[in-house]
This record gives sequence, C-alpha cells and structure tokens, in this order.
Amino acid sequence: MAEALVVGALVSASISLVLNRLISPEFVNSVVSKKLNCKLVERLKTALLAAKALAADAEQKQFGNELVREWLDSLRDALYTADDLLDRVFIKAQIRQKVRVRLPLRLNLSAWKMVTKINKVVKRIEDLQKLKDSLDLKEIPMVQHYNSYILKQLSDDDCWSIFVDNASFPESNGSSELEEIGRKIVKRCDGLPLAAETLGRLLRSERRVEEWNRILSNDIWEFPMSNSKIVPALLISYYHLPAHLKRCFVYCSLYPKDYQFDKDELILLWMAEDLLRPPRKGETLEEVGCECFDDLASRLFFKQVKNDDEKYFVMHDLIHVLATFLAGDFYYRFSKELGEKEERNILTRHLSYTHSIPEKACSSSEIESLRTLLYVNDKPYIRGERATLPCDILSKNKYLRILSFDRLNIFPDSIGKLIQVRYLGLSRSDVEILPESLCNLCNLQILKLQDCSKLTMLPNGMCNLVNLRCLDIRGTPLKEMPKGMGKLKQLHILSNFVVGKQEDNGIQELGELLNLHGSLEIEKLENVVDGNEARSARIIDKKHIEELLLKWSVSSGDDDMVSNTHTDEQDILHGLQPHRVLKVLRIKGYKGKIFPDWLGRCSYSNMTRVSLLDCKNCCMLPSLGQLPSLKSLCIERFDQLKSIGKKFYKNEGHQHSSPIAPFASLTCHVGRSGSYLTQKPFLSLRALL
Repeated sequence: MAEALVVGALVSASISLVLNRLISPEFVNSVVSKKLNCKLVERLKTALLAAKALAADAEQKQFGNELVREWLDSLRDALYTADDLLDRVFIKAQIRQKVRVRLPLRLNLSAWKMVTKINKVVKRIEDLQKLKDSLDLKEIPMVQHYNSYILKQLSDDDCWSIFVDNASFPESNGSSELEEIGRKIVKRCDGLPLAAETLGRLLRSERRVEEWNRILSNDIWEFPMSNSKIVPALLISYYHLPAHLKRCFVYCSLYPKDYQFDKDELILLWMAEDLLRPPRKGETLEEVGCECFDDLASRLFFKQVKNDDEKYFVMHDLIHVLATFLAGDFYYRFSKELGEKEERNILTRHLSYTHSIPEKACSSSEIESLRTLLYVNDKPYIRGERATLPCDILSKNKYLRILSFDRLNIFPDSIGKLIQVRYLGLSRSDVEILPESLCNLCNLQILKLQDCSKLTMLPNGMCNLVNLRCLDIRGTPLKEMPKGMGKLKQLHILSNFVVGKQEDNGIQELGELLNLHGSLEIEKLENVVDGNEARSARIIDKKHIEELLLKWSVSSGDDDMVSNTHTDEQDILHGLQPHRVLKVLRIKGYKGKIFPDWLGRCSYSNMTRVSLLDCKNCCMLPSLGQLPSLKSLCIERFDQLKSIGKKFYKNEGHQHSSPIAPFASLTCHVGRSGSYLTQKPFLSLRALL
C-alpha cells in the first residue's frame, strides 16, 4: 500500500533536481539555444512538470497498485537518464567554451546523437503521462512536506514516556487534545521504542492539532508488516523528511548493516552525487552536508558510536532495512554472499561492492548506466582478499560520478574519459604513476589518494582541476607538490602540502588557498628559504584550520647541519604562525634553537594538544603553561635541552601572559630522550602548580 507513496516521494524529488538544472543560469547560458534547441528544452520542462503533478497524486492516493509502482519506476529511470544526458551536455559545453575551437565533424555528430537521445527521453516521459487515465492518476499540486539495540516491546505507558521525552511535550501542562492524539499514535507503535522515539522527534516542534491528526490518520499505518520488517512509524518519519534528506538517507542503502559511517566521508559522497539542497548565499556545500547529516541524526536515522572519535555513526537495523526497501532496484549492494545469487536489474544506477565483481556479472547490458561504483571496506581492520572490478566496466559506464577502487595497480586510460566523475577513490592502491589524462576530469571534486605507498608524484596538470574541493594524500610519499596548486581556489580539504624547491611549487602556493578547513600537514619545510617566504603561505589567515603539523625532514646524518642559520629557522617558524582558532599543533624536526614567542600565547584558547618532536637543537621550551585549554602535551627527542626554566610555565611580564595558573587543564604529558626528564618539575607538572 505505502510503496507507491514513498517511491513517488523520491520521483518528485528527482524531477525537482532536473528542473533546477534546466533553469540554472549556468545551464541556460552554456547550453540553451547553443547546444539544445529552446523548443526541446521547453518541451522537457512541460513534460517534467506534468509528471511531477502525477507523481504527487500517485504518492497520495495509489497504494498497493503494482502498475503504479512500475509506472513510477519507469519515470524514475527516465529521470536518471535525462539528468545524466543534460549533465554531459553541460560539461562538454563548458569544456568547448574554454578551448574555443571549431568542432570537427565527428564531434558535431556526437552532439547530434546527444540531442536524439534527449528527444527519446522526453518522448518517454510524455508517453508515461498518457497512461494517467488508465491508471486513474490526476494532475494535482505537490503536497508540501513540512520540516520539522535490540528491540523489546514496551507497554503503552512506557512508549508514551519515550514519545513525550523526544517530543518535548510537557505532561503537566500539555494540551489535552494533543495528548489524546499522541497516545493514539503511540498505541500504533506496537510497543517499539525506536518507533515512539522517531515519531516524538518528528513532532518535537509541532503543536498544531491538525498536523498531529495527519500523522495519526496517515495511510502508511496500513503498511503490511507480515512480509517485511518495515515499521510504519519509521516510514512515516521518512515520509515527512524534506526531499534532499530523503535522497541522502536512501543513499545509505549502499552500505551493509552495522557499518560505521564516517560522517565527513559520507558528506563528500552526497556532495559528489548532487543529493544536497543548493547552498544559500555565503554557505558552502560542506556546511550544507553537515546540516543534512545532523538533521538526520537528530531524527535518529543515525546514532553516534560511543568512542573518542565523534565522527562515526551507525544505523539501527530497522532503519537500514527501511533504506534498503526505499532504494528499490536503483541501488545494488554487491557482496560475496549475495552477488552470485541476486540478479541485478537494468534500473540499477548506484552499485557498491565489498568483494570482487566477477566478469560474468557485467557481461550483459545490465550494467551500462551506472552513476556510482563505490568500494566499501566493511572490515577495515581485517585484510582479506582485495576486491577487483571487471576490466570493461569503466568503458561501459560513461555517466559515472562516483568511482572508487580497492585494488588497482595501473591507472586505466579509460578513466580520463569519464568527464562526469566527481569523486575518485584510489586510496591504498598500488598505483605508481597517475597519467596526465587524470587532469581531464574537469568536474572532479574529491580525489582520495591516502596511503598509496608507491606514488611519489602527482600529474603536472593538477592545477587544471579547478573544481577540486578535497585532496587527501595522507600517508602517500610524495616528493613535492605539482606546480600551480594555488590555482585550486575551491579546495576545502588539503591533507598535506609537500614544499617544493621551485617558485611554482613552493610554500607560497598555499597563500592563495584561504578556504582550507580541518587538518593541514606541511612537509619538507627545509625547502623554505626565509621568513618572508614562510609568511607568503598566509597560515595566520587560514581561520578554518583546526589541526596543523609543521614538519622538517629529519636527515640521516648530522641533524644539526642545516642550510639556514638557527636564526633563519626561528624566523621561518615565526612566519608560519597559525590563526588563533587552532586546536592541535604538532611541530616535528624544527632546526632552530628557540621557539618564536607566538607558541604558547594565551590567545590560543582553543588549543588542546601540542606535540614537539625531534627538535634536537632546541635548548629552551616555549611558555606552554599559558595555554588555558591544553590537555595533552608531548615533548620528545630534545637533545640540547638540559633544564626547564620558569618561562616554560609562565612568561611573567609578557604582554601575552595570562593571570591563570599554568597548565590549568593538562591531563596528559609525555616526555622522552632528554636529561631534563630526571628533573622533578617535568615529571610532575601538576604537583608544581
């Protein structure tokens, strides 16, 4: 009964995505009348609007009708095709605008073929519309959707208590009318605490009687549970999500049960799949993604894993079952256990895999319209047989937006032709060389190259990836950065920057990247000439960097033999002063004798962790006692440090000195390899205070 309803909700959201693309100024200026006939575009708009009205009617009225479900699946498939084609036309138009060359005949022929394909999909949507009478569908305006463990059956009173807590409904002075409706809603939860909890969150800020009644009388309550594990109360919570949250939630069906979601990683995938709502003025896509995730978590679609790292979340089994049900045939999760048994559907657009996909699984035309090909490591701490892909799967799927590998030795040339790819995951692969064709991926937003142990250089043309927002090269032994990284002004996440010796790959390239967020590791600082060059990186202006590692290479010979003088080294570190929002600071291999005075200023009120490692020429520690929030301090391998003075605890009389007690928040400290460790003050910092 409710299947058509929830599928219709997804279809309506998909139609909105395609319509938004058609009316966007960028699309109109680049494509309309230049690449696509205005009449064809208007015809597509008309067909989409009519289909949207019909989808709304199917969503509200046509329950339990298999023909309606098939109609909705056909419409959803046509929408995927339309969006992929329009996206490809737009990207090619942008590329040609930059190149500004006359198209050869074969490319004109390619454009004609694309128009023919769009004509076919428009006709397909129009033909679906003609079936409205036989399916008794009416064109009506879309309904506005408002925002807003092991399970054991509980008594109605216990369920009511859970509902009240989550709905912030005061039992003492709450509306008697709302309470009466609320108790009826709770009774329909069949003693399931998760159901009472999620519905309580749904109604948390709603005090209108008619809205509570709408929940109580929703047709979804009649959803038959006999042949499925779908809980109607959870389905209702999903139904009242905004359209973009519906898309984000269903996407999670690509992951197995009990999977621990990395919040940041999932947001990057949502961005690349274009599932998020459009950013408001001054808002970034990453901020929108974070808001969406937090919104779903507040409605209990995610629950945080209880450990020291706050970015991991899980889904309750029943929530995961709901996501899988809603995904239908458009999402497919390939696993070793199910992959050989389950038949993939021609409708599949999103495919994830945890094990190798055999050649015969993709031997037919079943999988030729994939948008997602995502490797999911469901057992990150167990290294088993690596997953591989069929050799021809990339050449068959030219509309891919998400592409990630487990095992890859040689970078396939065909990847360079996938101009719609937004996310490319090559982490932990054995790739030694990335070809220049990688830089043809003009829409690439996320490039994952973590722990590629054999990769030492990035392509020279990296500066052409102007839409790149995330470059993760943690644990990859790059010799230096490619030239012109400062041109990538959209970069939001840059895990590492390896300073080169040339002007176009030196530290000054960081000066243009003011939008960096999160963690940044700057390596090979021995290649920085002087303090002025260090200041050109404008580290102090990067107000979104919360974790910073400054690293000089530790040579195998005499560690104190450096090209710069100790004074130069101090000036360089002075020029790398971070913004006061910094939370974590690590300095490794510093060659100077003393630290600049910014290190330890009480204005760094957010700094909780400091690590000073391999500073073998240093004979004096900075005034770290004045950091009011410092909880963890690690000092290792200070060969020239013989004693600790009072300045380490408090820099008396200095303009940045604080009246608070030194090391007021310190809970953990580590020190190794130095005669100063024999001194009582360092062995017991808290006792000294």
